[in-house]
Amino acid sequence: MGNQFWPPGFNPETVGELPVSLALSSQAKYHQRYCRYDAMFPAVGEFRRELYRKQLDFFAAGKRFKERLFMAANRVGKSEAGAYEVTLHLTGLYPDWWRGRRFDGPVEVWACGTTSETTRDIVQAKLMVPLGEDGTGMIPG
Repeated sequence: MGNQFWPPGFNPETVGELPVSLALSSQAKYHQRYCRYDAMFPAVGEFRRELYRKQLDFFAAGKRFKERLFMAANRVGKSEAGAYEVTLHLTGLYPDWWRGRRFDGPVEVWACGTTSETTRDIVQAKLMVPLGEDGTGMIPG
């Protein structure tokens, strides 16, 4: 975790003046809340990436195909996967395991839905913020 993940107003220069556990706890809490993308598809644990083969195959196909379709049942992670990939392309913060397309400069992205309501309620909420929780969407705060 780099310095860009310190909470606003937290001065990493003074970290030596705080108990180490407090400094790390503060950074970890901030990172967990405002950097959701970083916790997605971990190598180990209950939600390890090997359990999400369809999503990983979808990401990898982006390296070869300009257009892709992720068609699956409701509530299986399509929107989360899409928000995750968009976040990686917007930030350039690709994990080491990423096999999909990588952009090495700024990109312009369109994220849309079937209606303006689904775009607002699903796509925008995943990427940006649930209403009233600024900075807690997939795109880091």
